[in-house]
Amino acid sequence: MYRDTMFMRQGLCPEDCHACVDVCPQKTPGGLAGIKKVKKADRWGIALCNQCGEPACVPSCPTGALSRNDNGIVTVGQELCTGCGSCESSCPYDGIYVDDIAVKCDYCGGEPKCVAACPHGVLRFAQSKKIIDHYVMDDPVSPGLALCSGCTAELAIRVVSRVLGPNTIYFGAPSCCNMGGSTKMPTFGCLMTNVSSTMTGVKRYWNRTHQEANVVGFIGDGTSTDVGFQPLSGATERGENIIHICYDNEGYMNTGIQRSSTTPPHAWTQTTQIGPMSRGKSRPQKYVPLLLALQGAAYVATATLSHLDDFAMKLEKAKSIKNGLSYIHLFCPCPTGWRAAEDKGVEICRLAVDTNFFPLWEMENSRLTFNVEVHHPRPLTDYLKLMRRFAHYNQEDLDNLQKEVDARLLLLKRFVDEPRPVCP
Repeated sequence: MYRDTMFMRQGLCPEDCHACVDVCPQKTPGGLAGIKKVKKADRWGIALCNQCGEPACVPSCPTGALSRNDNGIVTVGQELCTGCGSCESSCPYDGIYVDDIAVKCDYCGGEPKCVAACPHGVLRFAQSKKIIDHYVMDDPVSPGLALCSGCTAELAIRVVSRVLGPNTIYFGAPSCCNMGGSTKMPTFGCLMTNVSSTMTGVKRYWNRTHQEANVVGFIGDGTSTDVGFQPLSGATERGENIIHICYDNEGYMNTGIQRSSTTPPHAWTQTTQIGPMSRGKSRPQKYVPLLLALQGAAYVATATLSHLDDFAMKLEKAKSIKNGLSYIHLFCPCPTGWRAAEDKGVEICRLAVDTNFFPLWEMENSRLTFNVEVHHPRPLTDYLKLMRRFAHYNQEDLDNLQKEVDARLLLLKRFVDEPRPVCP
């Protein structure tokens, strides 16, 4: 089941801010709201109902005042509530409160007023329907996790498959995310040097036999930006009608975490060690999406897993392109290779966007559009601290990375007002 969910960044609330509490329409006669400020370990945050999958409060209510609607939201029937406090005692998350009668968050019917009122970005409302509306088939990937614990590429291939649908052939190369043995979809294994060429041959065969199929490469950064870049560039130049998705985990993870051209500057890998003779990778990142956009790819976009509705929309656009190559550069954290906690993959994605380290944009018909505008970017340190591959960073390293991030963003913004030149 898919449920809308409230996300909270705990510890970021200023002590004197009560904007969310003030606008909450769920209040008891005594003024207690469905959301409240809480202090934990000298830092302020908020508490509200988690809308649990198996809510303990509902069966604990002796009068039946609590019920769960079709959207999974637990609501309070005030005419039945006696204020006995059984629900408050049973909730392990401090998400329901009693003041004469029980009060709790009900997401304001799907448009939480507290989210819009919060001036500090503490609250975010994730709506799953925006994503599942893009799905056209059931998940064809085998249950369980065939890859490393916390792998975001595994989530990505499930999303890609469900959005692009059954009439799709997948191509892969030697990599950590080789899904050929764990999916019901047809897959074709290639060499690292001939993925785009092989996809071209298959697509041309389908065209020759007057059949339609999505020809899709789900390829790592090593093959996309390094070893296999020449055939990818050639397919772009020829206008081949294929879809190339680069899942970028910024290194050769399958063979032992070696640096690739997309590894960030000064980052640790097994071949860019940290010590007296080395400070990590010495070169800046190779920014392939802009290279292919300038070369004339029909559609180019960046995407990541913290913004699945944006990713799904871009997959649908790529599927609709009929006049050339579509390229999606997917930011895809590798907790193992990035020395990060296995449950932080999506948070790393979100912070990459929120810090402008990885801007989300698309270029179509020679014009670049930002899909997510970050008006108040968070500090790069918020992103870097989640990964030990950056643990050695000093102020100079941080300043150099910030300059690269700022320069890339400035360059991209120029193409918003000045479309890519097109030769006659």
